[in-house]
Amino acid sequence: MIKASSADYIGVTIKKSNHSALQADGVTPLNIVGECHFTLSRDGIELQLEALVVNDLDVDILAGIPFMSSNDIAIFPSKHKIVIRDKVTVMYGSPNEELNSSKTRVRRTQAFLIRAPSASSVVWPGCYGEYDIPSEIESDCILAIEPHTDASRTKDWPSPQIAQSVAGKIRIVNNTSVPQFIQRNEHFCRVRLTTTIDNAPEAPDNIRDIKTTNYIDSTHTSQFFKQVSVDPDNLLSPDLQTQFNELLRKFSEVFSPNFEGYNGEIGPFEASVNMGPVQPPQRKGRMPQYSKNNLVELQNKFDELECKGVFRKPEDVGISVEYINPSFLVKKASGGFRLVTAFADVGRYSKPQPSLMPDVDSTLRTIAQWKYIIKSDLTSAFYQIPLAKDSMKYCGVATPYRGVRVYTRCAMGMPGSETALEELMCRIVGDFLQKGCVAKLADDLFCGGNTPEELLYNWECVLQSLQKSGICLSPSKTVICPKSITILGWIWSQGSISASTHRVATLASCPVPDTVRGLRSFIGAYKMLSRVIPNCSNLIAPLEEKISGMKSADKIIWSDMLREHFEFAQKSLSSRKAITLPKCSDQLWIVTDGSVTKRGIGATLYINRDGKVSLAGFFSAKLRKHQVLWLPCEIEALSIAASVKHFSPFIIQSKLQANVLTDSKPCVQGFEKLCRGEFSASPRVTSFLSVVSRYQVSVNHLSGRANIPSDFASRNAPVCTQSLIVRSAWINIQSECPDLRRTHAHLKQGTRPSKKLTNIKDVKRYLNVASIAKDGLLVVRRCDPLAPPNELIIVPRNVLDGLVTALHIKLDHPSKHQLNLVLKRHFYALDMPKAAEQASDSCHTCASLKRFPKSLVEQSSEDPPDLVGISYVADVLKRNRQLILVVRETVTSYTSTCFIKDEKLGSLRDGLIHLLIPLKPLNGPSVVVRVDPAPGFRPLCDDSYLKQLNISIEIGRVKNRNKNPVADKAIAELEDELLREERDHSPLSENTLVIATTRLNSRLRQRGLSSRELWTQRSQFTHEQLPISDMNLIRAQHEARNKNHGFSENSKCSRPGRPTPDINIGDLVYLYTDRSKTQSRDRYLVVARDGEWCFIKKFSGNQLRASSYKVKLSECYKVLNTISAQQNPRYSQNVYNQESDSDDHDEDSLPGPIRDLPPDRAEPQPILICENIDDVENLDEPTAQHDNSLEHDLTLSNSSTEQDNKRVLRKRSELKTPARFKDFISF
Repeated sequence: MIKASSADYIGVTIKKSNHSALQADGVTPLNIVGECHFTLSRDGIELQLEALVVNDLDVDILAGIPFMSSNDIAIFPSKHKIVIRDKVTVMYGSPNEELNSSKTRVRRTQAFLIRAPSASSVVWPGCYGEYDIPSEIESDCILAIEPHTDASRTKDWPSPQIAQSVAGKIRIVNNTSVPQFIQRNEHFCRVRLTTTIDNAPEAPDNIRDIKTTNYIDSTHTSQFFKQVSVDPDNLLSPDLQTQFNELLRKFSEVFSPNFEGYNGEIGPFEASVNMGPVQPPQRKGRMPQYSKNNLVELQNKFDELECKGVFRKPEDVGISVEYINPSFLVKKASGGFRLVTAFADVGRYSKPQPSLMPDVDSTLRTIAQWKYIIKSDLTSAFYQIPLAKDSMKYCGVATPYRGVRVYTRCAMGMPGSETALEELMCRIVGDFLQKGCVAKLADDLFCGGNTPEELLYNWECVLQSLQKSGICLSPSKTVICPKSITILGWIWSQGSISASTHRVATLASCPVPDTVRGLRSFIGAYKMLSRVIPNCSNLIAPLEEKISGMKSADKIIWSDMLREHFEFAQKSLSSRKAITLPKCSDQLWIVTDGSVTKRGIGATLYINRDGKVSLAGFFSAKLRKHQVLWLPCEIEALSIAASVKHFSPFIIQSKLQANVLTDSKPCVQGFEKLCRGEFSASPRVTSFLSVVSRYQVSVNHLSGRANIPSDFASRNAPVCTQSLIVRSAWINIQSECPDLRRTHAHLKQGTRPSKKLTNIKDVKRYLNVASIAKDGLLVVRRCDPLAPPNELIIVPRNVLDGLVTALHIKLDHPSKHQLNLVLKRHFYALDMPKAAEQASDSCHTCASLKRFPKSLVEQSSEDPPDLVGISYVADVLKRNRQLILVVRETVTSYTSTCFIKDEKLGSLRDGLIHLLIPLKPLNGPSVVVRVDPAPGFRPLCDDSYLKQLNISIEIGRVKNRNKNPVADKAIAELEDELLREERDHSPLSENTLVIATTRLNSRLRQRGLSSRELWTQRSQFTHEQLPISDMNLIRAQHEARNKNHGFSENSKCSRPGRPTPDINIGDLVYLYTDRSKTQSRDRYLVVARDGEWCFIKKFSGNQLRASSYKVKLSECYKVLNTISAQQNPRYSQNVYNQESDSDDHDEDSLPGPIRDLPPDRAEPQPILICENIDDVENLDEPTAQHDNSLEHDLTLSNSSTEQDNKRVLRKRSELKTPARFKDFISF
């Protein structure tokens, strides 16, 4: 087994698991998260580990016999030896007891240096470095790690800690927020051997007595305020400098090193260690093996802090220490030592405490309002916070000579100490934080003002509040009116900030990371500087694309191109800018821009202060894949919305209205529409610009920098491919359409058809909008703002359906509205929205994803049982990895439950027998149990053993969501009872389940009786017999259910029910209820019908499954068949009479108006009598069948014979021969 937190830290893949595990008592189950399979290594030998992931585990990894047997590991307890595959031998413990004796043991107090590898490296935040320990140390031992302060490094990394070396190597984790650059062969830390408290050395004779020790002379405490630096850059007048010095003298107690801690002035407050459900393991206390002088110095530090009340004896506070934390001596850069305690193990088993912690951004925004500033630091900030008594037992320490002590106050690194410091400071200086004259960040305190007098007043109020609460400041770290200060890697200088050179130098000189985790850390650190680096997102975009979708432990293969991007990003750090933070009185100007080609958006913030424009920050972001296909105006609107949100903290605090400058005229017009209460044509533009109205920002066009309309059109994201708008192909298609040929002729000669012609409506509609392009193509010209004139290709009716369907499939099934927008960009056709709607309605993919509003669902009940006790329902309740089988009698609702180990056939059968046999006589009538179609229940329908016991299983209808409502109700009621019994969601016991089930059966129901009373017919209070008739009970229950159906239907949905579709055998249908959030509907084939029911089979891909499902017709809907263009009723206008025959003549020979054309023949035209009456009737009543005979005749006939053989279709009723022509013969 492996601890869940350790598995997450390693980064292994956790899969779902059905396994269970118990604790050592064999009863209490462990909380299994899943299982994992990964590889470990020891001395170059790979070991395969298959482990369950457990939430609450005392150790990181617990491996047993299966792990040892699969990896050929042998243990020899008598020799304290472990042999791995007969190759590696590892010694553990000490085989010789004499070596453990302090009399024969030689203590090595030497500090060993850890040397970095021969190549420079970077340890990124959250990663670790693996280093070799000196050969003089045992390969597997417990070591104390300390930072090497004698070197050129000034960072407090690595932090003091106790670590275990394995196979001569030690891993040191970077638990800071900045990357650590380690030069080659650098001595960056020291390690020491550790010893237990039992083997601690004896106390020397010359150690000082704690009672007589006086570490600080109290007579000179009033002079410590002189260490405060007042106006180091001469920004104040001499008079103000004197006033500041007098103020420091007045509150000299605040700067005293003899701090007494918080005195409870503003209310009781104590810090606490929020320990988790698992306690830290009991281990012996350890301390580094220091030399005698260092041990004496360490003891003196303990005694000094004990005098100040930081430490106390456990018996003095009335507690028993449960955990000992190691303590270290760390050398200060200024000289001397300080005491550091490592709470790593306690922190590993404690829970985080929620709190609103300040960040650098909010602190910088507050400081930006000030012109003068004071920076200070709390003296041993954590030592001034009292610790709760319940938490002291986890905060024990072992002194070298005076035994065990406990912390009575907080300490650095103690779990919950940062939260406690933040909470206490908010209570002390909360009023000043609200006024905006004080800012805090960890133990740093900042006070500011716009004038020196205001700064003096604010500083006096802060000192007065701190003095009342007993909080002390460090005089050596207090600076009044500096010209510049450093705040967590940012240099503030009189309202402007710039990146610290130390932070930039680390990123600019680091080598390429080897793993994905390292590159992600580099990208995260790079983004922290985005406010001062222009075009930051574009610089790191190639690096983000490389690691997209990769795991943290994966290795990166660096190509030449990727390495160039990495080096270019490092070189771009030199282009960082110094920015001026806005004040509330500054005018803000946000200049935005968005680019589809570069796939990014960006903005620059400027401020106008005293008539001078200054740079205030940069913002950039990368577009997502689906956003690249958006229109340029939509990209610009997205850039405006994202920029306004990014700079919203400055916009909110500004007293003036912020202005956004953009080069997109549509966005400006859309904003003006929004101000008038109108909406833009683009929903995206409207939604993005709504952010602008939320922050009351004005949007203006950037004069002189706007893109010209041609550039705007060139940046338009293509949606349709070029193959569909080839003009030469469309000229040929238009020449095959009679309507468009006649339209072309009229436009070319400047004529119009006669008003008397009523059967050429399409031609008249074309002439209203169409024009002839230079290449002879019929187009519709459209002029949109900020775009050049666009020519829309006119699409004939006979190819419109095919074009719309092809675009619908090519664009991956857009909605009707989206498809219309795409078509309107390049094409024009009559009734084009109807064609788009028809293509979408006839698409099976769209049908499987279609959403339907809720409608009334008719409810019904099956026939009631003849007797009580012959109809049951069953289901399984899953709770906290426990399975509970629930059985309920349908008439009385009497419920029985039991635990089952799994949902397999044997467990379910045994559970049903265990619950049903006590409820039915062995030789009585057969009982029916209704269950869900679960895999474990289905084989029970034909189970011979259940049939011998007169138990039959009835499976609910698969496609019915309400297939087993009585069982669902029983599960819900049982869950409520379990919540009343066990509110902490812990695993249930047998007794708890029995009590909850009994209490459920004792609840009174609608008839005023409980299920137990209805089942036993006896009062549950007096046990007297009740006069209950089973038949009356069954009849009343059935009537009540039928009566409630109507009210239940209306309560769930007030809409009318869906109409029953006309479904026949062989139709393809979908089910309304099949669609989910993550899956589309499945397709079914109707194989049979039975009244209002039908039987369907499911398609799995292109294969038809054998299983058949019974569903109601009202639960299905089918996709409409595609209607042919020739038989669509709106296409019936393609047939002309004699006066429309001239459209087949040559275009150049077409005379003037059509009404002046003389007829070619004076005799009556021949009449066409159709052989099939359906062909004529179908002209008025469209069907789904295709008939291309008429179109074929009209398009292939020669121009010389068309005038003679032109045919007119008429209805059968109009072709009767007059009576006077009965004697004539027709030719």
